[in-house]
Amino acid sequence: RCRARSGRARRGRPLRWWIAMSGRKWVVHVCGWTGCPWYQRAAKLAASLSLLYPSKYESELHETATRDEYRAELFSAYRARCPESEAAQSHTSSPFVYVGLEGETRFVGGCDAMVDWARGEVRPSGEARAEAGMRSDGFGKGDVAHEYDYDVVVIGGGSGGLACSKECARLGARVAVLDFVKPSPAGTTWGLGGTCVNVGCIPKKLMFSAASLYESIHGPAEIASGNGIKVDGVSFDWGTLKAFRDGYVNRASAAYNRNWNKEGIEVVLGMGKLVDPHTVEVLLNDEGATQNVSRSGATRTLTGKYILVCVGGAPSYPEVPGAREHCITSDGFWDLETQPKKAAVVGAGYIAVEMAGILSALGTETTLFCRGDTPLRNKMEFDATIVEKLVEEIHNHGPKLATKTTPTAYVKAADGTVSIEAAGGAIHDGFDCVLLAIGRAPLTSEIGLDACGVELDAKGY
Repeated sequence: RCRARSGRARRGRPLRWWIAMSGRKWVVHVCGWTGCPWYQRAAKLAASLSLLYPSKYESELHETATRDEYRAELFSAYRARCPESEAAQSHTSSPFVYVGLEGETRFVGGCDAMVDWARGEVRPSGEARAEAGMRSDGFGKGDVAHEYDYDVVVIGGGSGGLACSKECARLGARVAVLDFVKPSPAGTTWGLGGTCVNVGCIPKKLMFSAASLYESIHGPAEIASGNGIKVDGVSFDWGTLKAFRDGYVNRASAAYNRNWNKEGIEVVLGMGKLVDPHTVEVLLNDEGATQNVSRSGATRTLTGKYILVCVGGAPSYPEVPGAREHCITSDGFWDLETQPKKAAVVGAGYIAVEMAGILSALGTETTLFCRGDTPLRNKMEFDATIVEKLVEEIHNHGPKLATKTTPTAYVKAADGTVSIEAAGGAIHDGFDCVLLAIGRAPLTSEIGLDACGVELDAKGY
């Protein structure tokens, strides 16, 4: 039944309280049809819960081949499993998620509702977190004997490493974070904070904000005049925006170090490599450097009860002649001192679309090259209606779109521009910037995971 059995539960006891009290395993039921991306996400989340908390959760999938079959099951069977829930009886989309234990069921909702529910279950409230603390394992702060240097050693100082290390420290763990930036083929490096802060989300949003503002008052997408706003002599200066953006990023990066220090977390700058499941050897950075490995070969060994891998990934390069020599990725984009006059962006994912849109909106003659018929062509990830609207808007005001184009070589001309040679013999020339955005690869190959018995697939996952 969807209604809680006890009065205390009806007054707001979370599901995790029932679990703690019963000591039994709840089954997370996810119902949907095979081709639905929201069902697939919910199914993966249920599988993750059962993997991470095997004593608390078990996942059970109820999958149909088509949408019509799913809807038939939804109306005839799935809703009936939560008869007292009005929300369940009116639910029409995929997935249909509920949890159950020996006759007690609780309707959760669709994919978004399941994400919110899962977050509430696995992440305690601030009050509960303060009361819980770190369970004594013999290696916490204040323990007399320490077999390891730290409770937790985190390899990776990006967004994941920051969040995990701070949470562990707040629970009483002794934590060390290793941070290292492997320079890109173009030589790009950066400070603390990982991709998101330095060469990802944060600087991209600043560029996007500037591009949106500029195109709203200038060019084919402007909307200012329609609102009675007349702007004469509008211009854009790349150097000014770059200086503002870099200053913002540098302050955000510095805040990472302050936050770690505030939590009593030790930051070790260097490349970490696992020796065994509890030992990491660090090739230390030069004195005062935040990016480069020590040329003197100085090392330090750290041990930890737990080793947390948060290394993230890096942009991929294709095995195409001239790609590494003449092209940049989203890492190198932020080093551009001057605005490109003519740019090519190669890729079909959202990073490619964003970067091409930003460049075009700021006034660069930009072409987005895609192998398929459209950008964002993965129908399991991107809604077809949104993609259709995106392509329509691209045709209306840019960037240029070159579909069904597979680059076979990147060639540098005598004037310094780069040409793209494509399958079928087509040549696209005159680019002073070619940005590759074809995907990312995990940085797992050089951190010694094999020493811990961790197997990687061909892509490094």
